[in-house]
Amino acid sequence: MALRTLSRRIVALDAEIADLDTALQQLVTAAAPVLTSHLGIGVGHAAQFLTTAGQNIDKMHSEAAFARLCGVPPSLCRAKNPSIAAAPRW
Repeated sequence: MALRTLSRRIVALDAEIADLDTALQQLVTAAAPVLTSHLGIGVGHAAQFLTTAGQNIDKMHSEAAFARLCGVPPSLCRAKNPSIAAAPRW
């Protein structure tokens, strides 16, 4: 009996996760449709970017400030040869 109840709960949670994933995808696509079109940026990453940006809007005065907030040195974003880019200095 307990195993059957547990398996029903797992199925219900899987369905709930699928519904929430669909809702999140719709929200992210509506808020930033271009963001998810970049290679390697899925709905989860885009949602985290939007959350980080929204909670720290006062710290987002430039591209470099956003890169620093996300933990990415701006030198790596603009380096002509990323394999020899300098390590972050903060």
